[in-house]
Amino acid sequence: MNLYRYAWGNNEKRQSLKNRTCRILGAELGNAVRIRFIDSGKEEVVSRYALRKVTLNLATADTPSINRFRFARGFNTCTPLPVRR
Repeated sequence: MNLYRYAWGNNEKRQSLKNRTCRILGAELGNAVRIRFIDSGKEEVVSRYALRKVTLNLATADTPSINRFRFARGFNTCTPLPVRR
């Protein structure tokens, strides 16, 4: 399952969601999707245009368990995810 980063921040609510990592749970009507944020587990329905795909960056991995990511568009790093065992 792919990871995404919420990219929009043009109002107060969206600013609080900006740059947080999430997963898509399912499609809604139109171009909306239901997402769950990795850090808090909070679910939201947002536009698919607001999401950017997160890709693995093996060059910056500190440990054998890959916990660093870079965004598909740009080179900003997001908060490392907890390691699941």
